[in-house]
Amino acid sequence: MREVDRLEVIREVVGKRLVQREAGERLRLSVRQVKRLVRRYRELGAKGLISGHRGRKASNAIAPEVRAEILAVVRERYEDFSPTLAWEKLWEVHGYRVSVETLRKWMAEAGLWRSKKRRGMRVHHSRPRRQAVGELVQIDGSPHRWFEERGPSCTLIVFIDDATSRLMALRFVEAETTQAYMRTLRGYLDQYGRPVAIYSDKHSIFRVNQQDREGERTQFTRALQTLDIQPIHANTPQAKGRVERANETLQDRLVKELRLCGIHSIDQANAFVPKYMADHNRRFARPPHNPHDAHRPVLHDPDSLDLIVSCHSTRKLSRPRHRVRGLRRSRHPVMSGQDPRLPHPRPRPNSHPGGRREEPPPNRRHRPWAPTQTPQVQTLPRPPLELLETHPLLSCLASSPLAPRPSERKGWVRWFRRRSQGRGTATE
Repeated sequence: MREVDRLEVIREVVGKRLVQREAGERLRLSVRQVKRLVRRYRELGAKGLISGHRGRKASNAIAPEVRAEILAVVRERYEDFSPTLAWEKLWEVHGYRVSVETLRKWMAEAGLWRSKKRRGMRVHHSRPRRQAVGELVQIDGSPHRWFEERGPSCTLIVFIDDATSRLMALRFVEAETTQAYMRTLRGYLDQYGRPVAIYSDKHSIFRVNQQDREGERTQFTRALQTLDIQPIHANTPQAKGRVERANETLQDRLVKELRLCGIHSIDQANAFVPKYMADHNRRFARPPHNPHDAHRPVLHDPDSLDLIVSCHSTRKLSRPRHRVRGLRRSRHPVMSGQDPRLPHPRPRPNSHPGGRREEPPPNRRHRPWAPTQTPQVQTLPRPPLELLETHPLLSCLASSPLAPRPSERKGWVRWFRRRSQGRGTATE
């Protein structure tokens, strides 16, 4: 209660119009304190009701010189920082021990900070967190001027755990593409294993949005389903609010950290990311409700995993480089970064030890061999049998949904076996 109202009550007590017990209830004071106020009023009048601490300097007040030093540092290095982030840097880098609210008050008085007025927004109830790490990972891409004027604008791929709000993977890329998400997913799998589900928006990278193509899968969704990871698509940005709020925090804090470190390229930023993730998780991550780790081990070898997280397409062979039965005018899968032609090297000419050419085995299904002159044959060393069975192309064909018919695969295996027996291909 204000001191003016207190004066009116004490006057009623002194004038015998109000008992001390009722005055204490109105002032929310004890009877003893009411007696003290009545005694001071009789001795000093209305002046006696004013607090004796008014106008006195606090014993723990910060010196004006220290305040001036702190504001000078903020103006020089952290002018556009929020009070909380500026306080962290003053504490860690410069050693100043002031509270966040004190710094916020000083920055507001100096014109370095203006509090944001919250508008009336629609309230979205928070979805309960998952119980354990790895049950649900939210992913998103954040295009921004991460290097400000020091470098080109780029996109940050963000993987964040739903149960703990931990940053699981960050990667700077030139643009938000399928290949960028594939590379980030591959690094995630190597470090943590397979999560149960991945939560994303309805971007065309994650979902086919054309009505006439309903039921088709994107390259990223095909890779997730091959790895037995459930893809979930959010209907609104608020549904995946954890990664959206993380993007907002990163666009404030990470931009300033990159500026302080003088980073201006994607390679430098990707090298700095692990250090920042450790500090970010230490500040903002929370423990899960269930300490169990829900990540599952990856069941594929590295070569097969590379094929899974690559982009698949189908090519039609019109003139195969080697006449192998069953391949002409057929379709076969090609992975990103792979030669669209058959990966069989063209043999270089080499003299046969006996000076004679080696006739091909009689097979009426193959075209007759009619060279214009005596051909030269290259004899190749016989590869081990396990190399034939584990060749990347054959394993790719066996595991790909675009695999050719069994008869075509048999033709390829016959070609490998013919080469392994030393029957080279004749060249002019």
